[in-house]
Amino acid sequence: MKIVDSKRMSSIDTEAQSGYAIPARILMENAGLKAYAVCREMFAEFAGPGGLIVFIAGSGNNGGDALVMARQAFLDGLETAVLLSGPVKSETASANLDIVRKLKVKIVSLADEPEEAQKLLRRAVVVLDGLFGTGVSGPLRAGAAAFVEMINKHASKVIALDLPSGLGDDFKRGFPVVRADVTLCLGLPKACLYLPAARANCGRIVHVPIGFPPALLNDPAIPGELLQYDAIKRLLPVIPADAHKGTRGKLAVFAGSVGTTGAPVLAAESAARARCGLVYLFIDEAAYLPVAASLVSVMAKPWKVSSDPLGFDPGIYDAYLAGPGWGFEGRVPWLERLIGSGLKGVLDADALTLLSGFSTAPDLGEKVVLTPHPGEMARLSGLTAEQVLERPLAVATEVSAKYNAVVVLKSHVTMVAAPDGRYWIFDGLNPALGTGGTGDVLCGVIAGLLGSGLDVRNAACLGVLVHGKAAEEAFAERGWFLAQDLPPYVSRVVAGAS
Repeated sequence: MKIVDSKRMSSIDTEAQSGYAIPARILMENAGLKAYAVCREMFAEFAGPGGLIVFIAGSGNNGGDALVMARQAFLDGLETAVLLSGPVKSETASANLDIVRKLKVKIVSLADEPEEAQKLLRRAVVVLDGLFGTGVSGPLRAGAAAFVEMINKHASKVIALDLPSGLGDDFKRGFPVVRADVTLCLGLPKACLYLPAARANCGRIVHVPIGFPPALLNDPAIPGELLQYDAIKRLLPVIPADAHKGTRGKLAVFAGSVGTTGAPVLAAESAARARCGLVYLFIDEAAYLPVAASLVSVMAKPWKVSSDPLGFDPGIYDAYLAGPGWGFEGRVPWLERLIGSGLKGVLDADALTLLSGFSTAPDLGEKVVLTPHPGEMARLSGLTAEQVLERPLAVATEVSAKYNAVVVLKSHVTMVAAPDGRYWIFDGLNPALGTGGTGDVLCGVIAGLLGSGLDVRNAACLGVLVHGKAAEEAFAERGWFLAQDLPPYVSRVVAGAS
């Protein structure tokens, strides 16, 4: 499914009207009725009279959509009230307000009846937020911010229409924003919903198609896509029945040192779980014995950092992974050897820190996946971690172009960026993944997919999906799992899609 910014969504709306002759009033009617139908399916409060439902209508088209919903709720016999934030400026929204007035739905003006407005919010079983849509830029002004605070203080359950009011493309932590339990996203998903700073305010995100022409929604020029689990089967190639370990790919893993022996084990075993036929772990000789003793299917090889990198023959392998628990001293020549090998690869953890220290960013030829968390991305971009999280998609895209590599920016929402500006967003939102070592599993899965033959873009996207699905299943069965619990679930997810 494509994902867009507010400007692109606005252009789709305009083109639907000008290029396809779909009147604005029909688009508003579709939006309101489709959103209302979803509410009827999802929420008991909409199934029959069970308490007051308050529809907040702003001055624009988002408010008009809310008014369509209010009209239908009233006609269905639900206890309904409309709370106006101010004068309605949209012509189509005004027409719907007129209908609601003539039906004698209770209408309260925030400006004229602030105390009555608070009473409505306190008494409501559900508040439908139609205050602001995609047109918000920057933080809300004082009056609107105070209204948002009132909603957050008094409303027991909030359903946001398209976006929680106050959220926009340039949203930053600390901006006033409605805290929604559910967001009904109209048309296409909006990228700002998935900003790490904003995501918790959106609650459950439900996509509501409202009748835009498919050619507009599927336009190849739209650079963004929302990653969903149904893509796993599409992205994962079928392995021939006569495949053997030699044909399923060979991966070289450079990871681990004294004191960091868990990371290489997690990464290497996860790579093997991702269908790579042969995984070789090159581990610092000082840490070799304990690591080798814990591995069965992965072949551990003692590695001397002082040895000549030219002695490594890349022609034996199909891909490499470098970085988890690797350390720093003496590693740069080896990193340069791996980058220059022509192999596909994944750089994670310590390898990313080493890469950020290069005087000139190397051209990785779009053969490499970088898997930074925000702190590592800060080093790669020259920003702070806070600045990365303020504009994560833009920073991921910039770093991707800088290194000519696919970037997987890890957070509670993961963003994948390619050098040509294309991007993919995965809405994992699983707090159980917030435990040490799960990043090692992710980079291992991606590297295993590379080794088994996938290209870097598909391996990055598929790795993120498989990792997310494995974590979801692990949490459902085990509760708060540890990183070492995840690899068997990786096998299960991959097998289920094969």
